[in-house]
Formats: sequence, structure tokens, C-alpha cells
Amino acid sequence: MNTYILNNGLQPITSGYNISVKDHTHGISVDEKEIDIFISVNPNKL
Repeated sequence: MNTYILNNGLQPITSGYNISVKDHTHGISVDEKEIDIFISVNPNKL
């Protein structure tokens, strides 16, 4: 994700936020775990 941000001249304005979509508390294995990562970027390109 960092490579995409740098290659497209974007500037992150927040740290990454991890949101668990599926976690192992729902009876799934660690291999099936899903996490979405969100980073806010400055709307102006550098």
C-alpha cells in the first residue's frame, strides 16, 4: 500500500486503521481471517 501511495504522489494524513472483517472468534481459522486497512490521504496530489 505504501508503494501505491508513493508512486501516485499521494500524501497520507492518518495512520493505517485495521478493521477485522472476519476474525477467529466466529469459529474460523487464522488462515481465513480478513482485515481491511484504511489510510486517509490528502486529496491534493503532490
